[in-house]
Amino acid sequence: MLFRSTDSYGMYNRGSTPIVQNNTLNGGSGNTDSYGMFNINSSPTVQNNTLNGGSGNRYSYGIFNDRSNTIVQNNILNGGSGDARSIGICNDGSSPTIDNNIIFTSGFGITSCIASFDFESYPASLRNNDLFACQTVYRDY
Repeated sequence: MLFRSTDSYGMYNRGSTPIVQNNTLNGGSGNTDSYGMFNINSSPTVQNNTLNGGSGNRYSYGIFNDRSNTIVQNNILNGGSGDARSIGICNDGSSPTIDNNIIFTSGFGITSCIASFDFESYPASLRNNDLFACQTVYRDY
């Protein structure tokens, strides 16, 4: 997926390995989609943050991983309030570590705490998370 000017991003990582700690990231209100954090071909470490997917007119995501092996630990993640779909952490071609987080959504359409967009995207680790306010805790699309 490429950067689209109709979307909004709290943080956009492409081909990078940042350490993101102790921040508040908000996906804003994209005309199409909104992302608290979008990772493509990246391996960020995301710890002790508050992320909100925002309020995209279509979809919202707390964290979207596209071919990225992200470490997600000790965060508060709100998938946002997208009109059609809201997801706390979404993975496409990715195997993130997801440990010790609070993950929820505040959306109106289809809501999932964690989702995968292909059959090869499974968390490398999924432990000790508090998942709530999602129609589906884990969804394979």
